[in-house]
Amino acid sequence: MRGFPKRFNTRQDVLNTLADYPQETAGHLRRMIDERFNWFITGELAEGEAGRSDDTHRVREDRDDNGVVTERYQEEWREDPRAQLFRLGLTVADAEQMIEEATA
Repeated sequence: MRGFPKRFNTRQDVLNTLADYPQETAGHLRRMIDERFNWFITGELAEGEAGRSDDTHRVREDRDDNGVVTERYQEEWREDPRAQLFRLGLTVADAEQMIEEATA
């Protein structure tokens, strides 16, 4: 391998790059920590139902080709168990510790 990898497939890939590319790996780990959240549908809203909108909730409307609302969903912003960080077998604490070691 030459240069910083385009993707990581395992926890070991991250550990291997820490030695040669500490700053780049730390930046990638920070992005994975930041990108571990996603919007999830928690239910479909009935016609006329307002739904909830705040920092962690929103209403999503699906529209047809004419712009008419066809479906409305309640969504919640939460941690995605399928996020890349977790797929690599890392926890937020693991990643933060690796970042600290790489930048020390």
